[in-house]
Amino acid sequence: MRTIPKLHTVALFASVLLLCSCATRPHPPAVTPLPALPADVTMNRDAGRGRHLFVTLRLESGTELPFLVDTGTPVTCLDKSLGPQLGACFDTVTFDFLGTRQKAGLYAAPKLYLGHTPLMTCRDVLVEDLPQLSSGPLLGV
Repeated sequence: MRTIPKLHTVALFASVLLLCSCATRPHPPAVTPLPALPADVTMNRDAGRGRHLFVTLRLESGTELPFLVDTGTPVTCLDKSLGPQLGACFDTVTFDFLGTRQKAGLYAAPKLYLGHTPLMTCRDVLVEDLPQLSSGPLLGV
């Protein structure tokens, strides 16, 4: 009968060891690290001196696009010349842009990059006839 208490003690000890083992995966950190900030960006020299701010963004395909930065516009707008690269137009809306009312196609937003940094965009973009500027084509806002 002395073997029974020993067996219980050994079983209890083994159970405690098993429960205290590190066999479970650690929880992921609550805060995920932020991606690196983009490198310095070249912009037009006359930005803020009576002129708009322009930067070059890149599509996933590598195509570079001159963009006008407008912090007050609620959506991303692309020029209609980019429509064929975006897939199917799934709706048409009327939109006011720079004081003119025009129809715009609604497309799924492409991935846009500032250097190698992906930008956060809405799910959809407006594709419309953007005005041409004296400095060259405007392909996005």
